[in-house]
Amino acid sequence: MRNKGRCFAPFSVPIGGECWMPDQCQKGFCGWDQRCRCTGPSDCPGQRCDVTSGRCQNRLADGSFCLLPEDCQSGHCGTLFTTMPQCYTPGTRSMGEFCLAVDHCNGLACEPRCNWTLLDTQSPCHPVNVMLTFSILVAGQVPPAGIWTLEALAECGCETRCTCNDNDDCADDKYCGDLTIDGLPSGGLLNQCRSRKGPAEPCESNEECRSNDCSVCNFLGCACGCANSDQCWDGSYCSGNKCVLKKLPGLGCSGDVQCASGKCRSTFSGKVCVL
Repeated sequence: MRNKGRCFAPFSVPIGGECWMPDQCQKGFCGWDQRCRCTGPSDCPGQRCDVTSGRCQNRLADGSFCLLPEDCQSGHCGTLFTTMPQCYTPGTRSMGEFCLAVDHCNGLACEPRCNWTLLDTQSPCHPVNVMLTFSILVAGQVPPAGIWTLEALAECGCETRCTCNDNDDCADDKYCGDLTIDGLPSGGLLNQCRSRKGPAEPCESNEECRSNDCSVCNFLGCACGCANSDQCWDGSYCSGNKCVLKKLPGLGCSGDVQCASGKCRSTFSGKVCVL
């Protein structure tokens, strides 16, 4: 075969070799720089095809920017909620650590965390303002697919971190849940392992309470109850799953724990708190 009076052997030039005709290259692609180029991962066994240079190069370490899983030593390129996908190794991140994909976390979830709350009405990410900039967001929750655009993530100051799926991911003295402000979830603070709550603290489930009792309710909502007086604050005791103030001398009692003095004594009229 001839080209401008020059003979060449078809499909004989390796990647990186000089070329002037596509048919010269083993992979059939001669670049603008007159060098044979790779066209995809299959052209570079054990390596990666660098799309900029068109050369086969070593695969990338964790944390390097990537386009395809084949670009990475681990074979994983994270794209979940990230502005720039990066190489990562599955199962290597723990609770609270930055994550690039669901399987990046060790048996946990990978969710966005944002630096705004429902009380921050000036934030462009607040539901009141969000229609002016992005799609409607549910404050503090993982949005449906397609809602979190790269523009939204950057504007809202969001990042992704490993979070708990349920209480089994947390220690015995903690629960998996959100942080609420005035009964409303605060943005970017869902699904963390949080310390169980004491009596009178607001709750939505028994698992949130040290007493495993979220049944002290009124029209404003529910609060944790108590299982014994040891769970109550100083100067109070547990009565009917509520912490109540200890009694002053002269008031009726049934045990020492009910009295501010710690003394419940029998008298001719019954048991009363004494000094």
